[in-house]
Parts: sequence; structure tokens; C-alpha cells
Amino acid sequence: MAAKLRNSAKRCANPFTPDPPLKTGCATPRVKKRFFTRHLLASFLLRVSCLMALNPVDREVLNTAFGMSSAANEPLNPDAVRSKLGGINEDDFYVSLEIMEGDGLIETSRKLTRRPSNFWVTSRGVVKLLDENGQRPAIQAAVEKAIVAKPNSTLSEIAGAVAQPPLIVAAIVETLENQGEIDVQRGLGVELQVSGVHAALRRRVQEACS
Repeated sequence: MAAKLRNSAKRCANPFTPDPPLKTGCATPRVKKRFFTRHLLASFLLRVSCLMALNPVDREVLNTAFGMSSAANEPLNPDAVRSKLGGINEDDFYVSLEIMEGDGLIETSRKLTRRPSNFWVTSRGVVKLLDENGQRPAIQAAVEKAIVAKPNSTLSEIAGAVAQPPLIVAAIVETLENQGEIDVQRGLGVELQVSGVHAALRRRVQEACS
């Protein structure tokens, strides 16, 4: 499905650029948008239902964006990311961003236009990479142990305790929060802090240490 989507992108305009005012050999903007959205939805449902691994293009883009996010700690300029990737086809790159945005692996700052926008790797995207690299079990176990040992830890304290970048620790913390295993406090200009640890997590850490 992703291959068909990428082939369609090569025939038509870049999905992040405005549609040309003149009639071309491609579908009309409305038809093209409906076609594009339908294929994105199909790709998303297929990946969720089959728990598919990232394809090589998406993996390369996400890995590069993750590395740049860890260094910059701010939204990424797509041109800078594509430049870092080197020889990747422009259409493949922007289709990859569309697909990964649909999968929740990245978020963009795009509002009303379809022009290229800055983007960042979501916690789900970070966890996906950790899963694919086989790193998640060890890192998550270390984060869980640090949280149970000091239930009111801040993000930087946990990151220091487990010797991992804050971006990775934040992704694990958000995952645990979404699973209902910890409570987290957030505030404007205030560092993320764990405010509560539920019994299930305490029990799992105790069992792992016994």
C-alpha cells in the first residue's frame, strides 16, 4: 500500500505543496486529496492491524529525525532533515512524513496549508524506534526502577539515573502514564514530574528485582 502511495506521489504534485492553479495530467485537487487520504487511512489501518515494522524509507527518516531531535530539542525543519538524509527522493520523503504523521509517529506544526512545516518525533515514534532496535525492554525497566525508587522524580532526575537522553525518558514516562501506571504533573515552564506510582508498576519492579 505504501508503495502504491509513493508511486502516486511521483505522478502528482508534492503533497505538502499547494496544488497548481492550471489543469494538469494529475487528478483535480479534490479528487487527489480524497485519493491520498483514502490511501493514508488504508495504510494506517493495515499497519495497526498487522503490527508492521517500519519500511526502510520511513525508518531512515524517523531515525534521522530522532537523532536531530535529541541534539536540537526543538521542532525540525524538513529541508534540514532531508539534507541530512542525502539522496532520498523528495516525493518519498514527504510521503513518508504524511504516513508517519498518520501513524502518530511524528507531529507537524502545519495548520491550514499543505506546505512543508516543521515537525517533531512523538513519544510513540521514539518508542517505535526503541522497539525496532530491541532497546525498549532494558531502557523501560531502568526507567521504571528509577521511578519506583524515587516516586516524585523529575524528568531530568530520571534521565540522569538511567543515563539516557531526556527525549527517550520522556517517551517512556508518557507511555507509562498512558497505560495508567503512573501519574505525571505538567505545567507551563515547569519540568515534567512524576506525582504518583500505581500498584501494578511497583509490583512489576519488585518481581523483576526478586
